[in-house]
Amino acid sequence: MSMSDAKSFLERCATDDEFRGNAYQAEGPEGFLGWVKEAGFSFDWHELDDAARVMKLKARDEAEAYFADELRLWYEFMSGGPAQDAGSGSSCGPALCASCGSASFCGAASPGDPSALAGAARPGTLA
Repeated sequence: MSMSDAKSFLERCATDDEFRGNAYQAEGPEGFLGWVKEAGFSFDWHELDDAARVMKLKARDEAEAYFADELRLWYEFMSGGPAQDAGSGSSCGPALCASCGSASFCGAASPGDPSALAGAARPGTLA
């Protein structure tokens, strides 16, 4: 896995509409990730995220920066998110958890468990 592969993948997607269009032939997230590997790219979600951030930082204008974000979001959607990536240690995915940054909603405790909110700031208070 490498960030250079992730960068090359994003650049190819940005410049080759036919290549990117072929991704839609994949059957679900697993099929999409298989298509990425068959195309000769090997990277994990974090490397792709880093490559997209670098692409955004090097953007010559706002439109290029926006396009870098769009490519990252497109990849996240097509791959099923970071949780579907074999390199990710997360057990939640975008469809399962809208608050991935909070352990209380990622399996450490159920959302209805009052102990999950014990250390959380309440509206109108400072954390």
